[in-house]
Amino acid sequence: MKLINILYILCMAIIMTACEVDNYDAPDAGISGTVIDATTNKGLLTEQPNGFQIYYKEISDQYPNAQFRTFWGKADGSFANSKLFAAKYEIYPGSGAFIIPEHQTVTLASGKDMAVNFTVTPYVSIKNVSIAKSGSNDITVSFKLTKNAGTILDYRIFATNRTPLVGSEATDGVGGNAVTLTDDDLDKTITVARTGFASGKYWIRVGARCKEAPSSRYNMSEIFEITF
Repeated sequence: MKLINILYILCMAIIMTACEVDNYDAPDAGISGTVIDATTNKGLLTEQPNGFQIYYKEISDQYPNAQFRTFWGKADGSFANSKLFAAKYEIYPGSGAFIIPEHQTVTLASGKDMAVNFTVTPYVSIKNVSIAKSGSNDITVSFKLTKNAGTILDYRIFATNRTPLVGSEATDGVGGNAVTLTDDDLDKTITVARTGFASGKYWIRVGARCKEAPSSRYNMSEIFEITF
């Protein structure tokens, strides 16, 4: 009987310990900013989802082996995360079609947001883009590509009538497949036609890709909206 009582007391102690109130404050520090395209001095044009990620890890004696965590940026190059703990962090943008810049160190304070910007060099710059209707169901696309780094692979016309978030994750067959490029194709006007668009509104953009881009990500042009 005594053994049963002892076991009962031990079980109750374990239960009470497990039910103790969590006294840790919720994460309320924030970081936000923009990844800037060094060739335009504007926010880097990518796609959403899967344009780029922000890598961050806490720097402290308590966590000497902390690993980088990530969150996704937005299609206009901006990023924000308001659910971080107040602490010192190493941070940089990655997983995008650009050369990774120097890491920055920031100290976040509870209840406050810190602005941090990065300037990156995209693998490919897409310039002088023009997309216009050339018939009732056709378009003509012209543009120039400048390679800033890496090995050029191809370009592709992305087009869809399903969402304004047009890109490699949202495109239809009417945009066509990837077209292989060489260095001889660079810094020249490229003009292509695409046909077979149905009636309605489409979102269209140009993408170009280098071999070194992680996960075969494309550099992107601005988005054009065309109604047929």
